[in-house]
Amino acid sequence: EATKTILSGLSSSPSGAPDTLPFALDREAREDEFQASGNFELSLYKQSHWKLYLNPMEVRLLYEGFSSISRLPVDRKLNLLDQIQEIAETPCQQTDTQPGFLLSSSVEGNTPL
Repeated sequence: EATKTILSGLSSSPSGAPDTLPFALDREAREDEFQASGNFELSLYKQSHWKLYLNPMEVRLLYEGFSSISRLPVDRKLNLLDQIQEIAETPCQQTDTQPGFLLSSSVEGNTPL
């Protein structure tokens, strides 16, 4: 949420629009394509959750690798990364003391193992 305003105009991938789900993350569409081909069965996999705490410089480096940012002109990219790092330096309401970002992820399967 904190970066939504400054990142809202960027496309999610070189060929995508800002509000589209990236190809690789559209799990349902990929599974439908595999099943439609008749050549694949859906895999069984385990659900896992993780959390990652990043300090402000790690947040900057993470965002620097995003294709929507790395392909920007240098001046714009550096300005955007400065803004992101500044946001990350602001103490988070979740921890109330720790600057940086908390990233969390969930992976769900059709049939958990």
